Amino acid sequence: MRIRPALIAMLLAATTLAWAQDTDGDGLSDATEKLLLTDPNFAETLEVVAELPTYTPTPERPARYDLTRVRFGNVAHGRWLWALEFAEPYSFENASIILYVDADNNP
Repeated sequence: MRIRPALIAMLLAATTLAWAQDTDGDGLSDATEKLLLTDPNFAETLEVVAELPTYTPTPERPARYDLTRVRFGNVAHGRWLWALEFAEPYSFENASIILYVDADNNP
């Protein structure tokens, strides 16, 4: 399964745009749902698959890259959505995310 960088960017935008309108209350803004081709009037069920403890940020180690929660769910036939949440709004400057999914457990 190949995950496109644009999809990752949209998922990250969904976690940082908390002030945006979210009609169905599922944690994804209506604008992001339109980009992902999901229904902004239907709350897709995303299960929390990982929750990580937060820490007290320091000047040497800011919290902007700290992943705090990973959610996952089926949003349409054969379509799956990963939502990554960070301790602070994610900074796209000089950063990238690689999400590796071992879907078939085949080394």
